[in-house]
Amino acid sequence: MHYLKTLPDLVTKLESFEEIELAKVQDQIAAKGAAVVEVLRSHMDREMRSGNLDTALALKEKITSVLAMKPSDEERPSSPSKDEGSDMTEEFFVGPV
Repeated sequence: MHYLKTLPDLVTKLESFEEIELAKVQDQIAAKGAAVVEVLRSHMDREMRSGNLDTALALKEKITSVLAMKPSDEERPSSPSKDEGSDMTEEFFVGPV
């Protein structure tokens, strides 16, 4: 019954691993979103200078839409330290019980 003592630790480590990986993916998504907004703003500025105000307005609406997709700080898990979850190897999940 020794394995019963390690089960809570196993679940805690899995939860920590999930938080770390989710934070990484959310950071990648945020970076891609920022890049898209930068390109859209560039096109919007160009269209405004050219007098194409309807197109510029449409681009502004797209920018607003992309910015609305970003999760708020309350929705994002805090970024764990690099040390957390470092023992999350296949052996951790499949090792002896």
